[in-house]
Amino acid sequence: MRTLFGRKPLEVLLNVAIVVLTIVVIYSFVSPRLRSKPDGAPPVGSRLEISGVTPKDHRSTLVMVLQIGCKYCKESAEFYRKLFEARGAGSDPHFIAVVPAAELTDSTKYLSDSGIPADQVLNISMTQLNVAFTPTLLLLDESGTIRERWIGKVPAGKEHEVMDRILGSRF
Repeated sequence: MRTLFGRKPLEVLLNVAIVVLTIVVIYSFVSPRLRSKPDGAPPVGSRLEISGVTPKDHRSTLVMVLQIGCKYCKESAEFYRKLFEARGAGSDPHFIAVVPAAELTDSTKYLSDSGIPADQVLNISMTQLNVAFTPTLLLLDESGTIRERWIGKVPAGKEHEVMDRILGSRF
């Protein structure tokens, strides 16, 4: 019988089939985990419902999810102040700070100590918001739909771009 690479053709074919089958099985287990890896915040286009918040009262709402002791939240405080001041008094977006803490007074003290301004402070768990990392910024429209989101500290080189997305060309 003829041999291929010193082996019988049937043996070579079976070895190739085993290798291909092994690759397919491994890929079927690994690929869903790679594709469905959560990124830490609800997706753009989804609705965010927060008890005590009525997005329709404002053209837009900026939800800042922060956490006491978060190094990156503290480092972002100056950017949040600039953003708050650039929007103008009483105009959009409405700033909501969500700070999970044992007491609302702890949240407001944290924001005050950090110099982070907000129109409204809420004490909601990050799990309720489907947010895994702080800081996270969620820009909602008047229907409560997430139009933009930023996870983590906004890099200094991107702050201007993020301000433009949040405020438009008003600053």
